[in-house]
Amino acid sequence: MRRFLGGLAVFLGVALLVLGLTAGSLYDGLARVKLDQHSTVISEGTGMEALRAYRGTDGASHYDRLTDATIRNTREIRGIPGQVPDDKRAKNAFWQIGVKSEAVGVGDLTMSIDGVSLDRVTGMSTNCCGDYRSAGTLDDPGKTESQQHEGLFFKFPFDAQKTSYPFWDGDLGKAVDATYQRTQTVQASAPTSTSSASRRPRSASAPCPPTSSGRPART
Repeated sequence: MRRFLGGLAVFLGVALLVLGLTAGSLYDGLARVKLDQHSTVISEGTGMEALRAYRGTDGASHYDRLTDATIRNTREIRGIPGQVPDDKRAKNAFWQIGVKSEAVGVGDLTMSIDGVSLDRVTGMSTNCCGDYRSAGTLDDPGKTESQQHEGLFFKFPFDAQKTSYPFWDGDLGKAVDATYQRTQTVQASAPTSTSSASRRPRSASAPCPPTSSGRPART
């Protein structure tokens, strides 16, 4: 009987050890952003005011003040695996984010394009793979220029802690701290943390004509 109980204890111990190692390996594999990420978020507001700058068919610059307009914002993130060298793909990803605002039924207002290299686990910028930012004009809305990023750009780490994290501010051209403030319960769900930072939009926006395109994605 003692031999049986001893064998059972050893078996259970080994099983728990294997399960623990497997769970750790699964987490390491899952807690990693995708190389080919693709997501689109669309938001819309009504009764809004906006300034529209565009190049007319006459070749001149025009500026229209819009009132009671419906403004639609489209934010698309697309991973570009081909931008990351093979020997760096285990730790790095390259995501391009495009943001376009338009007055529905009128035309485009602004657009921005950023290409950012990031650590696939921590989310921190790595600048490994040719980062860039928008530098568009009315004549060339898709123009970009090289950019050195720092801090977080897209997301917090998978195991975010109750602490401050540097988050990229496109207007300032540097990272500023997103500071942990409090933990609260939302609609009786699991507690969530909130943070704040003195931040403006991450990407510089350029006026664009009715038809515009960004940098071609490499796959």
